[in-house]
Amino acid sequence: MAYREGEVVTVTPATGCGPGCQSCRGLRDAVTDLAYERGFEQVRAAEVIARAGATPEAFATHAGSLEECLLAAYQQAGTELVACFASAFARPGDWHDRMAGATEAVLRQLAAHPAVAHLCYVEAARAGTRIRASRDEQMQRAIEVMIAEHGDDGLPALRFELIAGAVDRAIAARVSAGRLDELPALVDRIVEITAVFEPVAA
Repeated sequence: MAYREGEVVTVTPATGCGPGCQSCRGLRDAVTDLAYERGFEQVRAAEVIARAGATPEAFATHAGSLEECLLAAYQQAGTELVACFASAFARPGDWHDRMAGATEAVLRQLAAHPAVAHLCYVEAARAGTRIRASRDEQMQRAIEVMIAEHGDDGLPALRFELIAGAVDRAIAARVSAGRLDELPALVDRIVEITAVFEPVAA
């Protein structure tokens, strides 16, 4: 799917609702905010229902369970972050400059939405296997963007996996410590990381 900057990206919920279902989005936003405020383990379905202005019947239809609701929220957030990354990468220029610009776009997105950052880097790290598997899928999509934008020059995929892993750990360390204000400035460190694994041509 082509992505344009500013476009709202949606995922199709497992319940069978169509993309862009406002009831699903409201429940996902509610569980994301509550998990950020108190930690997902302390969140109850009734609180998500109340925060979303929904009913128990709507929750059963559009979320299914608290765990399914969190999974859908993570999938939505991950899809939007990868789309942001891909959109910023698909601009003219040197690969390293575009990598820095794409990463900075994601960093600014995370810094501007602390609840989403918490979901993606704190809750996802301690969640069940399905969310961890979804997180791995989102990471792989970001790696595929990096490879595609680099061009078919035979470089091993491992090189890009190492870059993505190092960048991910640098972001996670700051989000976990509550230092989201440091994220935009982290781009300079990421440029250094990238240069280690993929040196700039002389």
